[in-house]
Amino acid sequence: MKQLDYRFFPIPILGFFRVANAVGIGLVIPLYYLNLGYTPDLIGLLSSAMTITYIFSTILFNKIAKKWNYKISLIISSVAMFLIQLTFQFDLDPYFFLIMRLIEGIFLGLFWPVLSASISLLTSIESVENDETLKNRIMRTYTFSWNSGGIFGFLVGTILLFVISDLELIFDVSLLYSLIILIISLFFVNPKQYSYSSSIDTLVKNPSTDKKNQNENLGSIPLFLSIATLLLYGFIGNSFKFLYPIKSELLDLPLFTNYLLSFILSTSQLIFTTYGMSFSLKWLKKLTLVSLLINVATFFVLFLSSNLIIFGALFVSMGMSVSFLYIFSFKTIISKNVLEKTSKYSYYFESTIGGGFFLGPVISGFLANIGLNFALISFVFLSMIILVSFLLLLKLDLF
Repeated sequence: MKQLDYRFFPIPILGFFRVANAVGIGLVIPLYYLNLGYTPDLIGLLSSAMTITYIFSTILFNKIAKKWNYKISLIISSVAMFLIQLTFQFDLDPYFFLIMRLIEGIFLGLFWPVLSASISLLTSIESVENDETLKNRIMRTYTFSWNSGGIFGFLVGTILLFVISDLELIFDVSLLYSLIILIISLFFVNPKQYSYSSSIDTLVKNPSTDKKNQNENLGSIPLFLSIATLLLYGFIGNSFKFLYPIKSELLDLPLFTNYLLSFILSTSQLIFTTYGMSFSLKWLKKLTLVSLLINVATFFVLFLSSNLIIFGALFVSMGMSVSFLYIFSFKTIISKNVLEKTSKYSYYFESTIGGGFFLGPVISGFLANIGLNFALISFVFLSMIILVSFLLLLKLDLF
């Protein structure tokens, strides 16, 4: 990123290892506590605990992060994360685990919003805003990094559980990830130093016509639609990833296959997210509708099937689905930030993701407690309702 005159590498590395940590812990929770005999509704609460407080901490820490400056915020968040991961080495009692994850969610509000806001600030620089290739390169690198982190986390889990089959190893690896994050956060540079107001003022007064039109097209999407799509990204994807381990447990499939299939999903998501970042708004709208249709089919086939190969295909399709939902929301939110010369939408963005990540496991756990098949059929009908709703919005010219 020489064109930026900015030390960019900490941002993608931080995203990479934070997601590697999140996916490792996120998948081990249902597997570990199901093996101990706990009910799906409690496990759903444990899975979503961090996002409960994260939803509010992103908004709460909006001004605090700016006041402290972004680097200090990241370091505080990274130290807290490391200490919390350290406690898991000594106690994994579900209620203690719940409290620690709630606390972690609070400090997570000083992490992801800072990275998202940094991307918005970097893409607001005149030289970047006027260079679509460079702008897409920044966004692509950022999304590639955290998607790669997911792939890496699932791959490590697959190998460890295939060789040793000890779920507690995942907690050990997550501690290592948190230490790396803490070290890398020390190299982070506040991007505000490089987002000169004079450059932004010049851009606003005399923007290139193409750039202005592209940002206005993306920024013209109603905020509620961007948020709704982002909420679906977190909700649908995490519901699917929560329900599958329960089905896997009922079918008595090997533990490592859970991580293997999640690795496949993350790889699919990485591929489609990377290439989808350059798609036009017209195509993103179409692909969002395709994603919603895929969701209906995926939950229905998961309900019917017990074949591991078919499960692999479902994880590929779900990876494609959530990637297009994410891209649509991400690009529209970034464009709103650029048009309004603000970073506030980054905090809405992260808070909404937290909301989806919270609702997915909680609702899935509640429904699965009634019965897994009941939960899967419920998501088939819910996905159909969502698809019809978006088609109505399209007909009303609101999408």
